[in-house]
Amino acid sequence: MKRFYALCVMAAVCCASFAQAVIKFDKTTCDLGKFAEKKVQHCEFVFTNTGNEPLVIQQAYGSCGCTVPTAPKDPIKPGEKGVIKVQY
Repeated sequence: MKRFYALCVMAAVCCASFAQAVIKFDKTTCDLGKFAEKKVQHCEFVFTNTGNEPLVIQQAYGSCGCTVPTAPKDPIKPGEKGVIKVQY
């Protein structure tokens, strides 16, 4: 009986270690075309949490000051979609 309980505990620990959120983007680039330098451009990146745990985006930032991303603040449940909005 002790072996059975030990096996159950090991199985639970093993399964818990594989539980994770996985982000899959519909697209990873955005072609803004030609536009006036002072005109603000917007783009949205839709993603899906394909993992088995809620996805929490803690921080989103651009590589320069001219790119401003806005990520969802609430966790994205497994199988649900979210959007990261980018302003350039």
